[in-house]
Amino acid sequence: MIQMSIQEQEPLVKRTNEFIEKYGIKKKWLAGKVKIDEQKFSYFCNSRFALSFNQYNNLVDFLNKYEKYMGFVELETNIKKNTAANDDSELED
Repeated sequence: MIQMSIQEQEPLVKRTNEFIEKYGIKKKWLAGKVKIDEQKFSYFCNSRFALSFNQYNNLVDFLNKYEKYMGFVELETNIKKNTAANDDSELED
């Protein structure tokens, strides 16, 4: 099995940290969801530990699914806001 170095995983480290910041997620919760030891996940987030191939893929899959779902939620929320705004403007006419 091919092991990626932490330097090769740096784009995922950056994406993971941005994901945590954007959604206000706790590292402990995310580590549990992707079945990575909390300490190793923390090291990974600080570019001090390279994930195994399976851990890497589990994390990528989870981030993709979560962001896809959140995209649908954001889209639905924006549609509701636009509908409400249109309803308000019709009342003003």
